[in-house]
Amino acid sequence: MERRHTRSQGLGRADLLDRGRHVVSVRSEVDLPAAQLAHEALPRRDLQAKTGAHSLRQVDETVGRQEVSRRAVFLDRDGVINRERGFVLQPAELEPVDGLARDLRSLSEAGYLLVVITNQSAVARALLDWPTLRAIHERLQRAADGALDAIYVCPHHPSAGATPMTRACNCRKPSPGLLQRAARDLHLDLARSWLIGDAPRDVAAAHAVGAQPILVCGEKCKSAAQWPAQATPPVAFVQDLTEATAHIAEARAGQPN
Repeated sequence: MERRHTRSQGLGRADLLDRGRHVVSVRSEVDLPAAQLAHEALPRRDLQAKTGAHSLRQVDETVGRQEVSRRAVFLDRDGVINRERGFVLQPAELEPVDGLARDLRSLSEAGYLLVVITNQSAVARALLDWPTLRAIHERLQRAADGALDAIYVCPHHPSAGATPMTRACNCRKPSPGLLQRAARDLHLDLARSWLIGDAPRDVAAAHAVGAQPILVCGEKCKSAAQWPAQATPPVAFVQDLTEATAHIAEARAGQPN
């Protein structure tokens, strides 16, 4: 099926996140002009998307009538699908983990939508602007071989910086706002969805919406007895994304479709 894209005034070209959408925050319609929100058609749908909140709702309502109970795997960005190195401020600083495209393809083929949920307070701190953030995520989508269905970003911080994004919000994990927004947008069954993260805040966000959390703790798994105390059970502990993917496959094998 051929995907068709529309151009968003102010962006100048179709978003390279062409399987899904790039949503910058739960309150994005307030925080940003519409031209900075580029939404694309959902994958594998014979629909033509148009930019703007009204058209996006029309597309979602049509899709929602077709599928109202879809599974997703939510993915934290840094420390899960990108190597943790502090703030990523340029596309060249992105370091996708080994096997990223393979693991995401496996999850996608198992029927999961793949949704990135990430806190990016560098925006609030005025270290990162929107065009650069989009370029970073375009590179991430290429590294993922186009597998990502959506990227949801919280740009806020309650105290750091002195920008309009320096404020309290309900989308910064551990708050569940981004997960709830994704569930509404994509018609997800959160109880049948997973969240793969690398910090207790990810586990807390998953538990808040009834999703199943997996904690990537790498070398910390070997010695950090603190993790079970910080991340309230139930939670699965794994070394990396590949092990998380295997855990989901094993769990699903014992579940009805």
